[in-house]
Amino acid sequence: MKNILFIVIVLFTFSYNLLSQNKNHDSICEDAIYVKTDDYEGVILGPKCFKFQVVDKFGNNMDFDIYDYKWKPTLNDVTIAEKLIKEYVIKKSKKLLINQGNGYPIIYQNFDNYVRQYYGYFNKKGQKILEVNFLWRDSKFIEEWKIKGITIFDGCSYFWHISVNMKKKKCFNYSVNGIG
Repeated sequence: MKNILFIVIVLFTFSYNLLSQNKNHDSICEDAIYVKTDDYEGVILGPKCFKFQVVDKFGNNMDFDIYDYKWKPTLNDVTIAEKLIKEYVIKKSKKLLINQGNGYPIIYQNFDNYVRQYYGYFNKKGQKILEVNFLWRDSKFIEEWKIKGITIFDGCSYFWHISVNMKKKKCFNYSVNGIG
């Protein structure tokens, strides 16, 4: 009888502690997959994670929901996209460094200093588009990067974004933030 009572108390305590934990920067959205390899770290945001946080240059936050036609990328999608993105950015950087240098990171030299957010939607043709936010790992603005999408205005190459058409295997909408 004592053993059963002990087990019930332990299970109750464990369940209570597990359910009552506060969200912190190590939390992750319930519909997300955390990804970490030797080359990159990120989170795949599923449709339930589509509350986006937009931070302006004054640190003001605005939350909103985006996209009606969402899909959840897979680990394989991320692997393919990472290869395409790296090739694309290196090729573009040989021609022009947009909002990079002069004290700001050179993106192709710092891929490992960014955490990523991956999320997907279907375009008007029904093709899967993978959106990727690149957020500077040490930024004070990204505490909740595993919980919801974050879009930051300004900050130059500390924050940038790119889209990948998964059917065509092509990158587009490469956008490096401007100076604030």
